Amino acid sequence: FSLHLAGASSILSSINFVSTVFFLPISSKFSFFQYPLFIIAQLTVSFLLIISLPVLAAAITMLLFDRNFSTSFLSTF
Repeated sequence: FSLHLAGASSILSSINFVSTVFFLPISSKFSFFQYPLFIIAQLTVSFLLIISLPVLAAAITMLLFDRNFSTSFLSTF
């Protein structure tokens, strides 16, 4: 359960960062192509987190259900 909370907080902070980066040029005279390399790297990591963490959360949920409720999501037979 704690990994789900950590994933949710990472997704929310990534969405916050992405929205800040994309709406900053609208509110100021700052062009999108003038961003430093650190901002571009953080933006890339944020997109990767937004894409990958829901898949990992689903896998963790299936694993928890397999262990605690004897379901067969991840069984090999």
